[in-house]
Amino acid sequence: MRNNPERLAWTVLGIAFVVFCLLAVGIPLTVRSYLLNATEVQDAQLQVIEGTVLVDRAKGGDPFGVKDSAMISPGDEVITDGTSWATLDLFDRSHVTLYRESEVKLEQAQIPSFALSDRDNKITLDVTGGIVRVGVALPLERLTDFRVVTPHTDLALEEGSYRIEVANEGTQVTVIRGQAQVGKGSSHVDLDQGTRTW
Repeated sequence: MRNNPERLAWTVLGIAFVVFCLLAVGIPLTVRSYLLNATEVQDAQLQVIEGTVLVDRAKGGDPFGVKDSAMISPGDEVITDGTSWATLDLFDRSHVTLYRESEVKLEQAQIPSFALSDRDNKITLDVTGGIVRVGVALPLERLTDFRVVTPHTDLALEEGSYRIEVANEGTQVTVIRGQAQVGKGSSHVDLDQGTRTW
């Protein structure tokens, strides 16, 4: 190569052109992907109606009691005992009532960071025991993918009101208003208003 500087120059020029093309295509695609897929985590407001409610933070540490209100982040678990009950107010105006002896983890609560994104808001609750009443709000600017996971099944909930009872034997779902899709993967059942399943 040292004997042929012209060939070296063409090689460097070719490599520079390839790098330029990669950057010219890659940078806009990366920026676009970020704008479409970036999300922001949303907290929920815990309001204690009666008694003391236990909160187990996802970040670790000892669980602590709440007697009035607290902010709940994704990964946090809310536990009521035989003398307490509470509500969770979510960012999209949806509402969850935790009755006595219930355990609910806020698995996911997020919105797209930019209006350019066509992705849905996402809310996922993990109900491991007890009775909860879920009120899914009517979507405003963006749809919400609202899911409830129990040890026995997965639920996809549309705008409406639902009663979910989780016991060792199974999960009972009652559609007070709206429509729910119950089941995992392709083996699911659609529940209409006024119906229930176990």
